[in-house]
Amino acid sequence: MPEIDLFSLRAIEDPDRAEAAARALSGGDVPNAKPVPGLQEATELPDADLWEPPGPVGDAFYWDDADIVGIRGPVGSGKTTQHLRSRFRRAKMMPRSVIDGVRYYKVVIARETYRQLWATTIPSWWEVMPKSMGKWSGGRGDPVTHHIRFADEDGEVDFIAEFMAFGTSPAEIEANARGVQTTDMALEEADTVPVMVFTKGLTRIDRYPAKKHFAGYPEHMRSYGQMSGSYNSPDEENWTVRVLEGAGDDAEAQEIRSTLDDDGIRINFYRQPGYDEPGCENLQNLGPKYYPRAIAGMTAEGKGNDVERLVYNRIGYVRIGDPVFKGTDKHPLYVPNLHIARSPLKPVAGHPLRIGLDQGYYGAAVIGQFFEPFQWRIYGELWFKNGSFAPQFGMALKEKLDGEFAGFRVEMVLADIAGSSKESLEDVTWTNTVSAHSGLEIEPQPLGGNRVEPRLAVWRAAMQWNHFGTQGLIISPECKLLKRGLENDYVWATDNDKSTNRGRVPRKKGVRAADVIDAGGYMMLSESLPDGRPKTAALIGHNGGPPIDDPVMTDVPDASDDYDFDLREQWG
Repeated sequence: MPEIDLFSLRAIEDPDRAEAAARALSGGDVPNAKPVPGLQEATELPDADLWEPPGPVGDAFYWDDADIVGIRGPVGSGKTTQHLRSRFRRAKMMPRSVIDGVRYYKVVIARETYRQLWATTIPSWWEVMPKSMGKWSGGRGDPVTHHIRFADEDGEVDFIAEFMAFGTSPAEIEANARGVQTTDMALEEADTVPVMVFTKGLTRIDRYPAKKHFAGYPEHMRSYGQMSGSYNSPDEENWTVRVLEGAGDDAEAQEIRSTLDDDGIRINFYRQPGYDEPGCENLQNLGPKYYPRAIAGMTAEGKGNDVERLVYNRIGYVRIGDPVFKGTDKHPLYVPNLHIARSPLKPVAGHPLRIGLDQGYYGAAVIGQFFEPFQWRIYGELWFKNGSFAPQFGMALKEKLDGEFAGFRVEMVLADIAGSSKESLEDVTWTNTVSAHSGLEIEPQPLGGNRVEPRLAVWRAAMQWNHFGTQGLIISPECKLLKRGLENDYVWATDNDKSTNRGRVPRKKGVRAADVIDAGGYMMLSESLPDGRPKTAALIGHNGGPPIDDPVMTDVPDASDDYDFDLREQWG
């Protein structure tokens, strides 16, 4: 077989090429594979006791033997090395077999795909464990095993590391997890691994070696399994944040945490300081310009949110696309510091509420108040993560109004006009069903029909309006999905004419925030002029209003397009 230069693979992005290389690998090829460019490969077994940790947080993680341990840190913080190295430390501390005195240890190192394993995880392993030592087996799209048997001052250690891809779908994960028996499971880049790998993996650890090897030991020495994970700061909705870090208030996260607590399973989580914090770790092994260069590169690519996550180690949003309400550097549209209140907003007593609804199985509601001359205050949102039927949605809306908004009169409820379309022979509509279960009188919003541009226009108008320092849009921070959508998830779906945004439409498929934003649009259209233009078009002359030549208004179609108003008219 020809020599395989696998790890130029470290930079390979083409999945077919990477997978083909992984499949081409067989046990005897690993020790003879070319060195990985830029990788300092290990030449001898690590010393579990004498090594320089990246910092105190990483060191604490390294020595932790809790049932579940996780560490989150910025890029370059040394977390991957200490994670993999800690597996060797745990092997050496494994209880000896009462049968032959050998310490038997096995770790399954898990990712989604074999491409990921070969492109990053296995090269990182070679920085810790010498690839020329021991025996490699497997490959060809199957689990790959590195088996080393060695002796130290306390006797023999039989060490097995199995690199395994579990897939992404529940069926794949279920099938791949079946039959796995291991001491530990290590989730590298844990945020990219489905939560089901974590939950299934908990049932597969502490199953190697067989319990007969520990016969006669005290109870605490007969159980030695651990689930571990290392990762960069992910999206705020990622399971690692919700489960490992305990920051999730959703049903899934609470059920997992509750079950673990009931069974006495301990989770220890470690957060390494970010680049801008005292105690940032592993700087002694990085060049002085490592982080400044990373910041410059990400910023140049327009990925400032990645700087927050990957450099400063702050939970944030993972952005895929160009936000609809970004505007320009000179004339931004949505500005979180301006449009999101610093503390939860409460509705103004004596002032009526307005509600916008977006219909369907993935329906949504936005609840707010309007104040003259032009200010929208948005207090609440309603949506179901996994969808809901109209009766359930209506009852939930009633419960929300009777609870959070008790005593407030609802002035109007405007819904997507599609919600009034016939859905059955009995002429039962989504709007009528929600109305019946919520006790609200709901009207379809006719302005603009079902076209998206009128809804975008009223959002833009509210974002741009400023009357003697009074913003046209203030949103309560409790509207988490709305906030997330405006800042990150609600992006353009096409690339047509990026200079003007003509011909571009927002991506809606799979974007849950789009439903909430649409609902807000139907509500805010209630303050549009009869021809569909935002009401700000009739408010020319107020100090602090938008400039006449604001380039943001090139975001809308020409008057000659199939659209009933040209927003540029509102400013002259």
